[in-house]
Amino acid sequence: MWKKILKFVTTKNYSMPINRNTLLRYKTIDRMLHKGRRATLQELIDACNNALYEANGYGEVSRRTIQHDLFEMRYSSELVNRLEDHVASMRYKVDPVILLESNERLRGLEHITPLHDAIIDSRPVTITHQSFQWQEPQTFCFSPYILKEFRNRWFVFGKRHGSLDLSLQNLALDRIETISPASKKEDYVKDKSFHPQQYFSDIIGVTRNPEAKVEQVVFRVKASQVPYVTTKPLHHSQKEIGRDETGDTTFCIDIIPNFELERELLGFGEALTVIAPESLAERIQQRLQKTLDGYTKKS
Repeated sequence: MWKKILKFVTTKNYSMPINRNTLLRYKTIDRMLHKGRRATLQELIDACNNALYEANGYGEVSRRTIQHDLFEMRYSSELVNRLEDHVASMRYKVDPVILLESNERLRGLEHITPLHDAIIDSRPVTITHQSFQWQEPQTFCFSPYILKEFRNRWFVFGKRHGSLDLSLQNLALDRIETISPASKKEDYVKDKSFHPQQYFSDIIGVTRNPEAKVEQVVFRVKASQVPYVTTKPLHHSQKEIGRDETGDTTFCIDIIPNFELERELLGFGEALTVIAPESLAERIQQRLQKTLDGYTKKS
């Protein structure tokens, strides 16, 4: 999302005053949010209006503009510094000092704004979606609840109207073909039991089996990789529960096992061994064996 913001504030279709105004709003919001207390939306609007007036002699921003700014900034803890670095590199024609991981071929970013606006306004939308499991794209009404980024891909979570499966669904934005306003006959479907922070706190990534439960996953890491696992925990619940004389360390996390967790564990290769639960350890072993078989067949 940071890339979309940078493209917006530096595109040739906009003049420099708009570039400065956008950056000034981000700076003002950032300053207000770090004053040591929670700022109300109206306080953010007033602060931005004052900052723009002092800079230009005029300035008036809408509630929607500030809500959109907050949405953009939420996904980038160092957004202001990155914006300043990018703008400076463009203006003075120097190399940037901050480089971020990006996917130049990523699709679906154009759907973020209409979905975000639909979530803010509690409006259903009509989506045409091409799943990997379907031969043809399907069109349906959808009530979106939240947008989430994971590994440079964006997903929208919500309820599909008329579906026999009433559980929460997630759609990858790069598989969405079109988004349009829903029929006026369609009402927004609310789910008061859905709490995003709680929903994602027990998983890595975006996949959650509604019937699955939190389990304690125990794994041993070789000494050479312990600093990496310690400084970048696999999950916020990670704890160190043992260390032997060689420096090999045992950790545990309380989590709902899913595909993303397995990929994370497999990424450490021979440096990590899953100890519990036994079912997860067996799946990891089977996947590693299939990988080994693939190399064996080649030779």
